Amino acid sequence: MIETLSSVLLRYRVINFIFSVLLLVFALAGFQYFKFDGSARAFFDKDYQPYLDLELIEEKYGKESRIFIMLENTSGDVFSPELMDIQANMTEQARLLPYIVRVDSLSNFLHTYANDDELIVEALFESDINYSEQQRQRIQAIATQDISLVNRLVTSDAQYSAIALEFNIGKEGQQEKEIKLAEGVYEWMDKVEAANPQLKLYATGDIISTYNNGMIILHDISVMIPAMFGIMFIVLGLIMRTVSGVVSALIISLTAMLVGMGLGAWFGITYSMMTMNAPMIIITVTIAHCIHILNHFFHAYRAEHVSKLDAIVESIRVNYLPVTITSLTTALGFLTLNTSDLPPAAGLGNVSALGVLASWVLSLTMLPAFVMWLPFKKPGVDTGKLEQWMSALATWVIQRQTLLLIFTFMTAVGMAYIASYNTINDRFSEAINEPHKFRAHNEKIDQHFGGLYNYNFEVTASEENGITQVAYLQYLDKFTLWLRSQEDVKSVFSFVDVMKQLNKSMHGDDEAFYRLPESTELAAQYLLLYELSLPVGVDLNNQILLDKSATRVVITTGSADTHKIFELQARVDEWQQEHFPEAMRQRGASMAVMWSQLSYDSFITTLQGSFIALLVISLVMVLVLKSLRYGLISLIPNILPAIIGFGIWALYKGELSMGLTSVVIITMGIVVDDTVHFLSKYKYAKDTFSASTEEAIHYAFKYVGTALWTTSLVLVAGFSLLMVSQVASNSDLGFLTSAIIISALLLDFFLLPPLLLLLDKSRHREST
Repeated sequence: MIETLSSVLLRYRVINFIFSVLLLVFALAGFQYFKFDGSARAFFDKDYQPYLDLELIEEKYGKESRIFIMLENTSGDVFSPELMDIQANMTEQARLLPYIVRVDSLSNFLHTYANDDELIVEALFESDINYSEQQRQRIQAIATQDISLVNRLVTSDAQYSAIALEFNIGKEGQQEKEIKLAEGVYEWMDKVEAANPQLKLYATGDIISTYNNGMIILHDISVMIPAMFGIMFIVLGLIMRTVSGVVSALIISLTAMLVGMGLGAWFGITYSMMTMNAPMIIITVTIAHCIHILNHFFHAYRAEHVSKLDAIVESIRVNYLPVTITSLTTALGFLTLNTSDLPPAAGLGNVSALGVLASWVLSLTMLPAFVMWLPFKKPGVDTGKLEQWMSALATWVIQRQTLLLIFTFMTAVGMAYIASYNTINDRFSEAINEPHKFRAHNEKIDQHFGGLYNYNFEVTASEENGITQVAYLQYLDKFTLWLRSQEDVKSVFSFVDVMKQLNKSMHGDDEAFYRLPESTELAAQYLLLYELSLPVGVDLNNQILLDKSATRVVITTGSADTHKIFELQARVDEWQQEHFPEAMRQRGASMAVMWSQLSYDSFITTLQGSFIALLVISLVMVLVLKSLRYGLISLIPNILPAIIGFGIWALYKGELSMGLTSVVIITMGIVVDDTVHFLSKYKYAKDTFSASTEEAIHYAFKYVGTALWTTSLVLVAGFSLLMVSQVASNSDLGFLTSAIIISALLLDFFLLPPLLLLLDKSRHREST
């Protein structure tokens, strides 16, 4: 049947080629629906509970679309006359930015004080005013001693200050708006710095983070992927020594990649930083198919009386089954990523599965057509040297089978033990590698104010207007003071500070009255008087609900490890259990909490998906190879590369980020590809030539050994290039994938043959 199919594929190669081109055209049309989301929110399913918690908070108090700008005076402090004027001017200019809804800075901080019986609410300082030294020192003292400002908008040593910008961009055209906004803010900062040489500005925030992630991904697509292509095909050309073969593999890989991504766009898949790894995966699988088919073609074409047509027909006949098995199992493996809690992982799996199936079609239709149409020289006798080396390696492995079994077993056990020391730790503030402007800016801000790590806690009162009740304020005060006592916390933004300041101001600014009002009626009057005194555009809506039934407490921390975030959340939960009535207890909501929780959840679900993928792949191999024994044998070299790879990772870094949780499934296609081709050639020799186990191993080394190490070398060369990517998940993926590919190659050469010798030979003895 396969012989007939291979002949039919070649006989109708023109029709097949036209079909491939039409498939490409259809896929390219799908790019009109291409969507990319570089934000951290793209990693969360809309039904994910921590995401819903944050959405609810933002719905009540405003969405956290923010840019945080830190100012440093390199020749003094931020309360010098020049810097005060710059801050006030920047605050006024920030109000002109598109989509701006709130600007918080030292200059527009609303300071309250009493003038006889009158409550005065005014900005801390303004622009174009020649403050006296005494006034300047008074302003500095107020700012650096106000607990609601320190480490939120100014450092206690007055060396750094900040301007916090909040935006309401909306969902329509959000990506384009954020790009223009971030570019506009960067341009504005450059102009301010150029006009003020003593000033250094730093920027962070979710809008800035999303913008830089997108720019890096764009750079990787436009530079890294072409460079990856270049390195892979240079290596391929040096090994295969055929321009036509390299050109064929290049065109087919590009076509498969475009088909996979275009079809993904047709299906409405939103691409993210993780999903954009799909092109590299599709390319690697396609190259592997091309190498195996071309390698066997050259074997057959070397014979003196074999024509090009006969050689490619023979290659398709021999490789059709392993290429089909590899494509099917790899696609099924990628589809199991739909079990993950990560939407980008599901998108990656679906796009990769589409691309893998496209590579299967193209390698059996477009590649044979190219072989027939492009000039391929008949290989010379010297091209058999690699096969001689493979034959010598087969002999060496057979002679040392027991030693190799013991060594690989001990290595696997040792690496499994070392791999257990890996910990899940994903700092989303470090999603971009050093050196990079955003990473440098964020780390600088993180040292003084906390960068991207904000936590929101809603403290609910028992009724409408309940936030001015003395009992409620006392609970809120205790919670605020406890949060400030935590070593991880840099600042706490709480409504209780407003009430204390108002009570102090209404008692002649006597420090002794910096405490909560004594009665609910007094607190309600203070709040009403304060709200009536607020200028337009500055209100308490980001702290209290309109019906005054709840307030929001916001804390900032520095960049924290995943376990530190969980520990802080656990301490908050424990404190609330002990000190809050049940109605007031609510878990914190923040991007940091969401990201950390998702790191754990996605790791567990992806491991489950990997287990399902292995079972499905093994079942498929059993059915296709028609051998339970070979299917079970294949499990060992398919599982161990990942174990060894993670052991190497533990020695190298030891921390698993969200981007690495799906690496097992990502590399599974490559690992399975090697095993399938070796076993299929081994079984072919057994079934066709009645070869002994040793002879079948020699046959497999001869006809697939060269292709295996060629494929592995090309793929490692390509994936290693990812290690220089500034996207941390991509660089980590490049290192770990390379380690797993190398491990898979070594295991297929030094473990799989000894296993076959042990299990197949013992079976042979039993049957005889």
